[in-house]
Amino acid sequence: MAKSLKSFAPAPIFDAKAQITVPGKPAQSLGVRFKFHDRKAMRDLGRDVDALSKDSRSEDGPLSDEQYDELTGKQVDLLMRVMDGWELEDEFNRDNLIAFLDTFTMGFGELITAFFRSHSEAKAKN
Repeated sequence: MAKSLKSFAPAPIFDAKAQITVPGKPAQSLGVRFKFHDRKAMRDLGRDVDALSKDSRSEDGPLSDEQYDELTGKQVDLLMRVMDGWELEDEFNRDNLIAFLDTFTMGFGELITAFFRSHSEAKAKN
């Protein structure tokens, strides 16, 4: 029996797990909700992550406090584009995401990696 394209439609919001580095403890699994992005949006996100990676380095030495705060703001903006929530009892919002990244310094990379991985692994699981 033939299937329609709609029968393969991805969920607009889906659950995934991110492994978060917690200093002094084993990595912790954090349930997150991500927003589906189509091919063009994924390409744009990839470009934005690459740009952030370049912004995180300075030829003049360590980032200034102002540059670091700006970088954190860009990271949060990007994560707000891909995330819809998390399993923490703290409300998922911009301020709490900033606090999360301030505490878990590897958090941005771990969350964005989980997002990209969840898109590629979803194909393998279906």
